[in-house]
Amino acid sequence: FEVEVPDLTGMTLGEANAKLTEIHLRIAGKRYSPTAKEPEGTIYRQNPRPGAVARQGDDVDLFISGPEPKETTE
Repeated sequence: FEVEVPDLTGMTLGEANAKLTEIHLRIAGKRYSPTAKEPEGTIYRQNPRPGAVARQGDDVDLFISGPEPKETTE
């Protein structure tokens, strides 16, 4: 099935993941930019772009403002 890629800009990673899961798309890559002007932790760009047609199961790359989170091992 084909689906329209939603606009994820301005969302947090959790919000975007929930939205993509609803339409059976997956987050493929996450790139962080500490120099982005958007609020930290929000998505400022995505690939494919909003409105593009994708097939269920396809991947979406996200570009997120702020530094990459540190892995915690507890």
